[in-house]
Amino acid sequence: MTATIAVIIVSTIVSCTQDETPTTNIIKEKTIVFYIVADNNLYAEADSLLSDLSKSVLSDDNTNILVYVDDLGTPRLYKLHDGYHKLYDYIEMNSLSPNNLKNILEYISVNFPARENGLILWSHGSGWIHTDSSVYTRSFGLDSGSIINTNNLFEILPCYYDYIIFDACYMAAIEVVTDARKKCGYIVGSPEIVPSMGIMDRNALNILLHNVPLQERLVELCNNYVERYKNYTEDISISICKTEETANLLEFLANTNYFEISKIDVSKIISYDFRFYKIFFDIRDVFEKLCIPTQYLDNIIVFNANGMNNSVRGCGLSVFIPTKQNEIYLDSYKMLNWEKETLWSEKCISSTKSIN
Repeated sequence: MTATIAVIIVSTIVSCTQDETPTTNIIKEKTIVFYIVADNNLYAEADSLLSDLSKSVLSDDNTNILVYVDDLGTPRLYKLHDGYHKLYDYIEMNSLSPNNLKNILEYISVNFPARENGLILWSHGSGWIHTDSSVYTRSFGLDSGSIINTNNLFEILPCYYDYIIFDACYMAAIEVVTDARKKCGYIVGSPEIVPSMGIMDRNALNILLHNVPLQERLVELCNNYVERYKNYTEDISISICKTEETANLLEFLANTNYFEISKIDVSKIISYDFRFYKIFFDIRDVFEKLCIPTQYLDNIIVFNANGMNNSVRGCGLSVFIPTKQNEIYLDSYKMLNWEKETLWSEKCISSTKSIN
């Protein structure tokens, strides 16, 4: 797609306001995109993030920082460089509509190309859980009640991203990482609740702008997150997953016939509570108790860090285990690429032991 076509697409969803014309087709070293969906109860935290990012101390002419925000006002797109410079005011719209999301990100990728591309997806989250389940779920995002499922999200991304940071709850799940493997190199996220002020702040942005190898920067970003919430009263967890490494795990599990979940006490497995259900279980703890080789996980999870008590919060990546208590989610789970390729839930026998 040419830059001209991208501008035409965006013009169909913007108002007449355009404060700055972007310089097109200049390939820079880095493009970092914030996609902030805060047309929900996180609008105040989004406002705080925007204010904090504006104080980022590292800013150079070889980096593009784009910030799309949809809060209680109309959606808008900024370029961040020594403060905010508005590129577009959009008409009121659903920022999680696949067409809108794709068009906005496509416009950015065409007009702000770079050798390294990063995407921060900031909003509510519920991991892999699909909206067409028999219970209310949102998967990623919440825009006036609308969401986008992770399989749809990755299908419509207009380019390959070197990394995607999910600044949202529960997104570090093997089911999500599996969906992402053809659209990004690394997934950074948490398998549990993320504090409302999020993972990203101006220090995290400055870390991403450093001129050191990407994985080193992502590790430093994770450590910044843990340090930022060192006095937080709840457990936190964050991980970096290398998506291409899921291929070997998928192949191994596809060729494994049976997982005897009934022989282990599921209540003893590390889990991350979701509402009143236990859905997200620590994948390393699951594998170890099922005697599944963990070397595949060593290749996928390149780093993880935990707050408060690092020894009990697991590896930073979750997996679903079907039980009598969470069987309401099974129908939507069967739609996942992870499930289709491994038949994970079908090969698991639900535990007969109660989960408190």
